Amino acid sequence: MNQAQEQFELDYDQFIAGGFLFIAKDEKNQWTMEEALRRLRFYTRLYIQKNNANISSVSAFRIVTDALADDPDPTVKIKPLLRNLEHEEAAPELTAEKYHALSARQVALRYRSDPEFKAGVERLISEGRI
Repeated sequence: MNQAQEQFELDYDQFIAGGFLFIAKDEKNQWTMEEALRRLRFYTRLYIQKNNANISSVSAFRIVTDALADDPDPTVKIKPLLRNLEHEEAAPELTAEKYHALSARQVALRYRSDPEFKAGVERLISEGRI
């Protein structure tokens, strides 16, 4: 193993030790952490080769994790294993009044990052309420 590969493994171990709780669909169409870890390693190596002059860093793993979590392609996407239960309990069904009480920036951010909020917005649109 060369020095770049050793550094990659050290950064990978450090990143995972910080808590990587994501899953992805494998070839059997089952959600597994093993598949999410495989994608993390594969896409981080690509990112490092193309964007970091083949120099590994823990931040590269964070960048790739965020990109994979936001990717709409199910063959690439990873999703959090655990949801924030406090957030879910505090977030009842979206109503038109609650939607209109939010700023445009809040709506845009939540629409991109919160699948349940996005589904609520699309439901309100389909019902003609917003």
